[in-house]
Amino acid sequence: MIRAICLLAAVFGAAPAWAEAAPHIIEGEFAAKVPTEPETGAWTKATPLTVTLYRQRTVRLRDKDVNHKLDTELGPRTAAVKVVYSKKQLGVQVSWDDATQDQLEHAHFDAFGDAVAIEFPQKYGMGESLPYVGMGDIDHPVVVTIQRAHKDASHNRQFVAAGFGSLTAIERDTEMKMTYDAAAKRWHAVFVRPLKDHNLDLTHGLVPMGLAIWEGGVHERGGNKALAPWRFIRLGKHKLDPDYLAYVSWGEDGQPIGDPKKGETIAKTQCIACHRFADQQVAPVGIAPGLENIGGYAVARYLQESVQEPSKVILRPLNPNRHYDKSGKRDPHGAYPNAVAYTWSVPGADGKHMSKMPPFAHLPADDVNNLVAYLKTIKDPLNTKGAQ
Repeated sequence: MIRAICLLAAVFGAAPAWAEAAPHIIEGEFAAKVPTEPETGAWTKATPLTVTLYRQRTVRLRDKDVNHKLDTELGPRTAAVKVVYSKKQLGVQVSWDDATQDQLEHAHFDAFGDAVAIEFPQKYGMGESLPYVGMGDIDHPVVVTIQRAHKDASHNRQFVAAGFGSLTAIERDTEMKMTYDAAAKRWHAVFVRPLKDHNLDLTHGLVPMGLAIWEGGVHERGGNKALAPWRFIRLGKHKLDPDYLAYVSWGEDGQPIGDPKKGETIAKTQCIACHRFADQQVAPVGIAPGLENIGGYAVARYLQESVQEPSKVILRPLNPNRHYDKSGKRDPHGAYPNAVAYTWSVPGADGKHMSKMPPFAHLPADDVNNLVAYLKTIKDPLNTKGAQ
């Protein structure tokens, strides 16, 4: 309760206090108009939040040289994120350092462009679990908007996603501009979208936002990218739910939540058969979600719920067709069924998917907190432990 009161004080206090008081909150700057040009108008008044992004590797490529680059040439990246909103629009500006300006080229299969994406859950608030931040999950779709460094603006797209491999293109309702400052070697990307439309309702006091960046110079593309944990936009002109603020702030506000050393002991006895993390690499690759860098891009509340109630958030397997069962019956097209061991969920009696991971609701609260505290320390900046 004390933590929630302190957070509320920060919410309604002066904007410059945000950086120290709430490192997971982006304070929105209200303005009559949201500029589409970076670092102009209200953008110069908005308070930036520094966000750290960690590499997510969804698949290893069939290219040793590129895999080596992805493994060794990039550590965590930081971006400055600002938000400006008006009565009808919300704008997000993302700025990050990049020594090279990499453009997407149609005529070259070995050239990849720098890119940036933001995402918002279609459902959020008290009673709604936070989705998986890397493109949502089966029951928690997200709206993803992506800009690529390319002369043709048609490469800027908008999608609804419900997990890996589930992008569905939707009509773009977002103005986008991505500019490179060659002198400063820095990208600025602006997204300006409606506060409310048939895909999203962002007219709330606290709005979750995801962020991803691709470094084209080392061939990042698709699921191989830098990913930030959920950050939360505070829109002061809209009503704030203090319970939701306390819910998302657990473990993100700088307050200790448990003993990582005790949590490590739990992880090494309860989690190593299915999950790969840190120096624990005995589980077969792909049998369950990998946990490399999980502490970098997953918020504590998401980890807590994943431990206690894993069926709340069901991830689609990265590529179940990589593993098939030759002893099974072929379908009408002659394809073998997917190997059951490499599916991460099964249909329940009501038809809804259920996680194959057993719930750990029996764990004492202190043990859960200790485990989450340990998982939050798993941040491998070079990510050399294999695909996630």
